[in-house]
Amino acid sequence: MNRLEHAGGEREHSPNCPNYWEMIADEIKAEGWSIGWTRQIDGTGRSEDGFIWQADAHRSDGRRFIARAENLAVAMAELQKMTLE
Repeated sequence: MNRLEHAGGEREHSPNCPNYWEMIADEIKAEGWSIGWTRQIDGTGRSEDGFIWQADAHRSDGRRFIARAENLAVAMAELQKMTLE
């Protein structure tokens, strides 16, 4: 497991942590990315509840990444993986 220094002190970086996606968002922002996220209706019918999360990261150099998943933490983790490549 990774560890992250957060405003509240050092915390474990685990998908079971209620603020896991917030910690990932902080890490992405610390690397100079602007990020956003939204929950949308899933028109494909693949998700259990009919919604899908979309997370977006972009920089002033024109690079942009978008990740989609049924869970916000998963979308953020995928987005983080893309921004680190």
